[in-house]
Amino acid sequence: MSRTTGPGEATFPDSKQKGGRKFLFSVSPVDAGARLDLFLVRHFPDFSRSALAQRIREGSVRVDGNNAKTGYRVRLGERVEVLIPPLEPSHIVPEYIDFQVL
Repeated sequence: MSRTTGPGEATFPDSKQKGGRKFLFSVSPVDAGARLDLFLVRHFPDFSRSALAQRIREGSVRVDGNNAKTGYRVRLGERVEVLIPPLEPSHIVPEYIDFQVL
């Protein structure tokens, strides 16, 4: 998976409040013609395809400034912008359990 331009990372103007991160990609010849969801899987291997598809449906992914569908085929030179929101804090609290190890 080569990239003609690595992911440029920038923050949204209001990211101080939201804490989101914005990634910018330029579609390379290798990626041209790929479905948008699969393009994103190549660039975000730690995310599931369904999680990335959800980002697309929410409007957190734009192609040349416009919303697109998961099946959209990216074209050479298009700019893909992806907003990854911050993780929500977990409300899980550890609980002490008394047990014996045999």
